[in-house]
Amino acid sequence: MAEAIAQGIGGDLERIVPQKEIASKGFGKFFWGGSQVIMGKTPDIQPIKSNFEDYDLIVVGTPVWAGTYAPAIKTLLSLGLFKNKKLAFFCTHEGGPGKAIEKFQAAVGDNNICVDGIDFLNDKKDVLQHREAAIEWVNKCQTENKR
Repeated sequence: MAEAIAQGIGGDLERIVPQKEIASKGFGKFFWGGSQVIMGKTPDIQPIKSNFEDYDLIVVGTPVWAGTYAPAIKTLLSLGLFKNKKLAFFCTHEGGPGKAIEKFQAAVGDNNICVDGIDFLNDKKDVLQHREAAIEWVNKCQTENKR
């Protein structure tokens, strides 16, 4: 979804990656990933290349992990890289967004604004429909929430 959005609006893409990736196969992925969320972990992430000061709107996306955003996004938010920024949030999931949007909105910090949040169910199915909806949503976030 992030790639589709970036391509659709001509935006830049920054992938937030933990220093140590969780194994992506089998039940262990869900067990270790979910336990990181439940324990409130903020894993070390690989260096950020983007200068967020250069952007008017920052779109943050994540898969839903145990009803919220991925631990690497928690780390990103804890770094204090966003100052007086408009942020938009999306999540992808296979069953439900849980409280991901609400938790992101609460975590953006007092000096930032979360302009909107949206979730996408089964984003790998019907990719074209989701892509179009995501691009329309980002364009709406850019135009309706001018500071």
